[in-house]
This record gives sequence, C-alpha cells and structure tokens, in this order.
Amino acid sequence: MTHLSLNLLGGFEAALGGEPVKAFGADKVRALLSFLAIESSSTHRREKLMAMFWPDLPRKRAAHNLSQSLLRLRKAVGEQKGPSTPKFLLATTQDIQFNPNSDFQLDVLRFRELLHLCERHYHTDRATCETCTQWLTQAAELYKGDLLAGFFIPNSVGFEEWRLMQQEELHQQALKTLQRLVAYHERQEQFDQVERFARRQIALEPWHDEESRMKLMQAFVNNGKIGAALEQYEQYQNTLATELGVKPAAPITGFYEQIRTGEVGYQAASQPKVQESGWLSAQGERRQVTVLACNPAAPCDFEEIHEKINFCKGRCEGVFHRFGGRRAPRQGSTCLVYFGFPQAHEDAARRAVQAGLAAAASFEGNNSVKIGIHTGEVLVGEKRGKRWQDRDLIGPTLEIACDCQRQAESGSVVITEASKRLVEGVFELRPLGSHHIHIGTQTPFYQVHDSSNLPDRINWLVQTQRLTPFAGRKKEMRQLKNCRDQAFKGYGQVVFLNGQPGIGKSRIIWELKENTHSKFSNVNDQPQVRWLAGRCLPHYQNSSLFPMIDLLEQLLGFQGDDSVETRREKLRDVLVRYEVGGKRPFSSYPSCWNYLPTSQLQK
Repeated sequence: MTHLSLNLLGGFEAALGGEPVKAFGADKVRALLSFLAIESSSTHRREKLMAMFWPDLPRKRAAHNLSQSLLRLRKAVGEQKGPSTPKFLLATTQDIQFNPNSDFQLDVLRFRELLHLCERHYHTDRATCETCTQWLTQAAELYKGDLLAGFFIPNSVGFEEWRLMQQEELHQQALKTLQRLVAYHERQEQFDQVERFARRQIALEPWHDEESRMKLMQAFVNNGKIGAALEQYEQYQNTLATELGVKPAAPITGFYEQIRTGEVGYQAASQPKVQESGWLSAQGERRQVTVLACNPAAPCDFEEIHEKINFCKGRCEGVFHRFGGRRAPRQGSTCLVYFGFPQAHEDAARRAVQAGLAAAASFEGNNSVKIGIHTGEVLVGEKRGKRWQDRDLIGPTLEIACDCQRQAESGSVVITEASKRLVEGVFELRPLGSHHIHIGTQTPFYQVHDSSNLPDRINWLVQTQRLTPFAGRKKEMRQLKNCRDQAFKGYGQVVFLNGQPGIGKSRIIWELKENTHSKFSNVNDQPQVRWLAGRCLPHYQNSSLFPMIDLLEQLLGFQGDDSVETRREKLRDVLVRYEVGGKRPFSSYPSCWNYLPTSQLQK
C-alpha cells in the first residue's frame, strides 16, 4: 500500500507516495475523505453520511451519490480491487470507516497526539519541561491555519456544523500551545523565540489578543529593537481605526508610551531559568538515532584492554564531541556513540559517518579500529544519571550497529542500508553484499571510502537523475537574477536568503547557478567570475575561519589528495593569473611559503 499523506490544517493537501492527489472530481469527495480520516476511530452508518452531505435529496439519490463519491475516492487514492489488497476505506452495505491501520499520515491526528503526550507526561514543573516544549513546538509547526481553511461545501449543513466545531476546538488548542511556548521562552530569556511564537498568536487572533502583542513588543525591546516595538503598536492602532473605528485599550497604549519615553527597557524573566529534571513516562519515547560502534581492530589480552581503552578515549572523545556525538556506556570493549540524541539533528547520519572517518584516520598500526554505523528507531528507557538525558536507549538498533562493526576491516568504516539512504551522494560507498544480523534477517552493508567529489546532495541528485522538477519561487528567482545581473555590471550585491530548514534554499541557489551557465553558455559572453560556495557547519565552530579557508581552497582548486608540491603549483598559478601584488616577489607572502615551489621562492 502506497503512503497517503493528508494535511488539513490551513487548507486541503493530499499526496500519495509523495505525489499530489488531484483526481477527486468534486469538493464533496475531499470533504468525505477529510471527515472519515479525522473520525477514523469510528465506523459511520451510510444513512448518517447521506444526511450529512446530501440532506435535501431523496434517499435513493443520496445513496447513489454516496456510492459514486466512494468510487471516486477509491480511485483517487489508488485502491485496487481484490479482497487481499490493503485498503484505505473499509466499507460494508451498512457502514463505512477509514482504515486506522492503513499507511497514512494526518496532520490533525499528529497535532492532537503531541498535545496528548504533553498532558500525560510526568514532569516536576510543567512550565519548564523541555520534553513537553519539544512536543509543543512540533505541534505549533503542524498548525498552519484553521482546519480546511477556505473550504466550503454548499447544501451540506451537517458537514459544515461538524467542520466549524472541529475548527474552533483546534484553533483554541493552537492558541494555548503558542501561549505555553511564549511563556517557556520568556522564562529562558530566549526572546527571538518569544518573537516567533507571539507573532503566531497575533496572526490567529489579530483583534483580541493584546496581551500577546504586548509580549511581542517587550521581546522587541529586550532584543534592542525599540523601533520595531513602537511600529508594532502603531500598525495595530491604524488597523483598529481603519477596520473597526476603535482605539487600542489603555494597558497597551500605556505600555507604548513607556517604551517611547524610555521608561521600559530590558526586562529579564520574572522567574530564574529552571531545567526540567523530571523523567519520561514509563512508556518512553521513540526516537530515530544513528549509532556508531567502535572496537579495536587487533585482538588484545586483559593486560592491554585498559590501556587501549584509555588510548581510544583520548583520541576519539574530541572527534565525537565535535560532530555532536554522545558516548554511551561501553558494551564489553565496544564503544557506542549516539548521534541524534538527546538533541535531534537532521544530518545525524552524516555527522556519524564524518566522525567515524575522522576517528579511523587518527589511528594506525596496532591501534587501528573498526567502526560500524546504523540508523534506526530506539525507545528511550530509564534514567541512569542526574540529568534526564542520561538514559538507556533500547532496541535492535544498537545490536545492528555492533553487527555492522564486526564486518569492518581494520581502519575502515562500514554502514548499513538504513544509514546509506541518508548519506548517499555525500560519501563514496563500496557495496559489501548482504550480511546476517542478530534480528534474524540479512541487510546490505557498505564500506565508506571518503567524501564524494560532489559538493552537495543536489549535485548527486542531478548525477543520478533523481532531482525533481523545479516549480514556483518565481518572485525569489526574479530577485536573485536581477542581483546577479547587477553584479555582472560591476555593482556589488549582498543577498540574505533566510528560511526554515528543508524549504529549498539550496535548490534556489543551484537553479540560479544553472541559469547563469545556460544564459552565458557562449564562451565569449561568459563573465569573469568564479562561483564559490561555503558553509558554516556546527561541527567546525571551533575551527578558526573555517568557511574562509574552505572558500580559499575552492578558489585555489585544492583537492583532498593533493600533495604539498601540487598545492604549491596551484597557488602559484592563481597568484600569477590574478596578478596579486604586481611586481611584488612571491617570497614576500610569508603565509604562502609552504605552498610555493622552491624554485619560485629562489626567484
């Protein structure tokens, strides 16, 4: 069965296997799917659905319309005929139900599930619980607007009444969620986050929630944005006067005057920062984690074990910490490191592989190690230390990582199929065939050789013909092309492209680069410009000037396997090409001495 994704908060979006579903034929079919999916925990009599969607039609005709709508719905979601075929809809002559065990995802159900997790979570202080805050943040991200916003089904009073009741309930839950997030980040003095969630509150209740507007104004003041705080009030005042013919209430007006006259400045949280020290519920939490298993390659006796463990710890601790890894208690002589717990990272698998390569490269000879990496789900278990993060992680993921490590050769890194899917294109991989793992199945293993020559995942997608067509973003592309054209005319440009992770910032830049190459395909028209791309990565935050060094190495054309002599030649060619320093001798560049050829230094 293909995965069905339904997003009903803020409108109606349906996707089957990642592709948009458009063949519903009528809005009543979409409405029927929405109702059945949200109410999937119950069966529904056909008479009830007929009365909800076709109250004015004779029973026979309403029954016919319901049957036709179900037929269109089945075709739209790709259901096949046959008793053994998995189905999204379970229908009899009397009842209809959306299959709650089918492969589907519904944002409304996930939103409610996250709030339910907060309600039943055991914590010492609800207001400062970090775990609940993570769940609430996810819920706030899911709520993109009112339920089925902009959706109206005429002559279906029963459905509209149900929709409005559901819509109001979800709306109030979203408001409470945002209020709790604003309060939490105020206590933590994280005023950027206060701005973020207070804006969301105001967007949901633009006319009534003056308290949220005051919190936003105070967050602006705390962040040094006095002008933004005053502008926020003035916009609100103008909107009220234009739309409703009223003035803001006295409290917010008085607060505005205090900011304007300087009587209100930075205000710290009324309560000190408190970190949650409670424990997770007995049922625990499921997390995706990448586990790195590391073991000495050469067998050692009891007298050598302690010495080798201390040696490994001294070499690896800094490497794993730099890439965001968290060491777990050893299993025998095997060291386990978690990536993606307790703090989740979207590139946890990539971090683990980079850390594994760096750790393997730091050992040689009798001290070399074998490393295995696997990505999978774990269950957060009991607390083992003072902090809530100090917990057991339970599940086969840890054992599979150890199985993977046993297949590695001395000084090598081996990963499973699950990790390979997350790092494919970033590293060069060599298949090792399928191997038996402890859960009784076989899985393909891959040896990691080095980072791929491709600069990023988008180029890998292009090379493997997996890049999807580029759609939308016309306004952004038009602005970027205009800035590029101005830069080619000699007018320097700076563009700040900002957005949440995963919305396509890198793709827009890649499309601009491709458009530039196609526009200036003629060699004579090609502008004298080099395209350089650098990144600020969190695991290089302690490496001074890392982005600048990366850009310089790209400009000079350095490769990872270049010898010192090769780098000297490349540096000399670039200095000559760009006429750096005019007649100034190369020997006057002390920082370049180690890369220049000896013959050139003598000149």
